[in-house]
Amino acid sequence: MGSLFHFRLPNLELVKGDACDVESFVAALKGKDAVISCLGVAASIFNPTTFYSESMFAILEGMKR
Repeated sequence: MGSLFHFRLPNLELVKGDACDVESFVAALKGKDAVISCLGVAASIFNPTTFYSESMFAILEGMKR
């Protein structure tokens, strides 16, 4: 996976996907007990974003399946 993560933990699986597209990661959620989201984007009052609400909606939808 990405070069930003230089550690390995036996019970942690990093999954690459589009956080706003539930189909890109829903298979990885099967049988899992938790999801840790470390998402971030550059936003300001001059550059608003809906990324956080859209991605959380997709993650919650994937967890329900």
